[in-house]
Amino acid sequence: IKIDKIIIKPEEVWIVDFKYHEKEIITPAIKIQLQVYKQAISKIYSTHKTKCFILWLKNQTLESVEI
Repeated sequence: IKIDKIIIKPEEVWIVDFKYHEKEIITPAIKIQLQVYKQAISKIYSTHKTKCFILWLKNQTLESVEI
């Protein structure tokens, strides 16, 4: 597992995955990837709420992903 960015807040952990794709489409493979990350991080930070995001680098937009 190689998570691009983890942001630890007092009550939340944000998982941010960087994507270079031309089109900003969240594919099933991306959701599976984020789900694996979320499961791993949730075990470490069990008292925190875990949120997942995609940072689309081409347009510099951050998108929340529900897992």
